[in-house]
Amino acid sequence: MGFVKRLTSGPKATKAVTASSSAPTASASITPALTLDKRGEDALRALGKYDTVFLVDDSGSMKGVWESQLAPALSVVVRTAAQYDDDGVDIAFFNSRERCTSTSSDEILEVFRRVMPRYKTPTADAVRRILEPYMQTLEEWQRSGKEKGKPRPKPLNLVILTDGAPDEDQNPETVLVETARQLDAGRFPPFQVGCSFVQIGNYTEATEHLRMLDDDLKEKHGIRDMVDTTLFEGSCSAEYLLKALLGGINRSIDRQG
Repeated sequence: MGFVKRLTSGPKATKAVTASSSAPTASASITPALTLDKRGEDALRALGKYDTVFLVDDSGSMKGVWESQLAPALSVVVRTAAQYDDDGVDIAFFNSRERCTSTSSDEILEVFRRVMPRYKTPTADAVRRILEPYMQTLEEWQRSGKEKGKPRPKPLNLVILTDGAPDEDQNPETVLVETARQLDAGRFPPFQVGCSFVQIGNYTEATEHLRMLDDDLKEKHGIRDMVDTTLFEGSCSAEYLLKALLGGINRSIDRQG
């Protein structure tokens, strides 16, 4: 299902958002308009039930899309999500330790001005920095918080935006398998953690790596299915990123039965 519809005439929906192909400035003109179909709106209404983190590859190879495409597109996604979830979404990076939680497109643009793509692609380390503390919180709840009547931590919806295969010794397979086994051992629900890898650019090596993560991990290791991938569709647009976010949420909802 499409989730997102492009408006070719004047906007008729109240939940319209826009995307920009210009550099990320707070006063940037943002076109064209996008609107959500019913399933997309239902998915975003469920967003408040999740902790959503966008983990962004800020390696040097991302320079070509950083300011012209990725920053304005992601800022539109954050603004759209804010219409349905007042808590906002988290933005973190592979290399930079900059991190923010925001509902504002201007704040996202400012973060992307401060964080410049450089260095390599430490995918495993970056994913581990998000998953390990979350799992510690989850297991602490299971040890003591559950008996005290505290609610279980929100499910984690981790969206990883990357353009390339990881550096040597940085394949995230190990940390993903470790996390899945922890979740299985703790008998946490199948929707507790979802990791969506979203391809930016059409590098063949990256495509093959992401397909492996999506197709092989469950069968190879006998673990739960908690990894999905979205392969590049030709443009790093707000529409593309929003479709990936909505797809991840809907897959999580499906896992709830």
